[in-house]
Formats: sequence, structure tokens, C-alpha cells
Amino acid sequence: TKTSQVSLYIGLASYKIGVEDKWSGGGKAEWQSDAAILSRMVTESRQLNSYKGFALFRYDSMWKPSASVKARVNSEKESLIRLCMDK
Repeated sequence: TKTSQVSLYIGLASYKIGVEDKWSGGGKAEWQSDAAILSRMVTESRQLNSYKGFALFRYDSMWKPSASVKARVNSEKESLIRLCMDK
């Protein structure tokens, strides 16, 4: 059933940034190769009528990333911040 009364908040899996997603089949390297995957997800989600915002899971993956993905996370964070500032 479709309804316009449901507020949709998209959950973004920021903990996947820079790592292989072994569960996604052909897209397993997407989190490693796409430099602005979170921004793309937000941009696409904003096209939905019921979109109200997004949430990051896990918060610490964005602000306390491991050294092996820190540069990628910082790039993602900058891209996401720019997108949110342009809203």
C-alpha cells in the first residue's frame, strides 16, 4: 500500500566506506571505488516524495575511522557536507 503520510529517513552504512562489501555480489568494490557514495545515495533519496532525511550508521565510522580508510572517509565526509550545505 502506498501512503504519503510516512516519513522516510534513509540509513547510510558509513561503516562500509573503503572496504569490500562481500555480500553485494557484483558491487562488492563499490564502497572502495566510489569517492562520493553517500552523497549519491542522499541525492537519489531526495527524489522520493516521502524523503525526510538520513542517518549515519555507525557515527564513529565517520568521526573516528581506522587509519586504513581515513582518507576515503574524509573525502566522503567533505562531499556529504557540501551536499547538505547546498540544500
